[in-house]
Amino acid sequence: MPLVLFFSSFIVFCICLAQAQNRPNVIYILADDLGYGDLSCYGQTKLSTPHIDRIASEGIKFTNHYSGNTVCSPSRAVLMTGIDSGNNYLRGNREEIEAAIPPSLTTIAELFKSQGYTTGAFGKWGLGATNGTLVELPSTQGFDQFCGWKNQQVAHTYYPSSYVRNGEEIPLDEKTYVHDLIMNDAYQFIEENAKAGQPFFCYIPTAIPHAAMHAPKELHDKWRKKLPQFENRIGKYR
Repeated sequence: MPLVLFFSSFIVFCICLAQAQNRPNVIYILADDLGYGDLSCYGQTKLSTPHIDRIASEGIKFTNHYSGNTVCSPSRAVLMTGIDSGNNYLRGNREEIEAAIPPSLTTIAELFKSQGYTTGAFGKWGLGATNGTLVELPSTQGFDQFCGWKNQQVAHTYYPSSYVRNGEEIPLDEKTYVHDLIMNDAYQFIEENAKAGQPFFCYIPTAIPHAAMHAPKELHDKWRKKLPQFENRIGKYR
């Protein structure tokens, strides 16, 4: 059964002019379960998010942007199709094949492609599986490149047994922090297209910080030092 989650979306547009075509490149970051108040660029004082703050300062920061739904898949369906939640084909978390975007609908990626953009998605798709032949894939919904989790269920772990790159499922040893692999592909996509002067739409729907709290030791150690008052404390936080 799909996990019903409170989906608080963080959206930042990072826009810079592509010199050759004079069209803006767009980097759209959708963080799963991250509230806008968790970021220092939106007033957070206990934690620091300098890299995201830089994106906000150099791009466009929205202060009146709402998630399309209260749970994961329908929020993504609203974002991809532009159809409001009350009229969208998907109004709740469903099995992968039921969550897939119908071919008759036009996605935001297809709109970008129609204007000469290269498109890439990197992270948690949440609208059907990302490989195979029986369901609609990111590649059939307007994305030239995809790297991320196989499906929404396995996106609840950051150490999966596999991940998908451009339709191919690649085995992992379950000791690999998959977020780093996905982000490296996103960085490469941005860098290659920027150097080529090719306008691009880069969609980065991270699974972080949703569900699993496990991460590489260096990240745990960083926050243990930052918040020592919670060390060895187990219980409910109010």
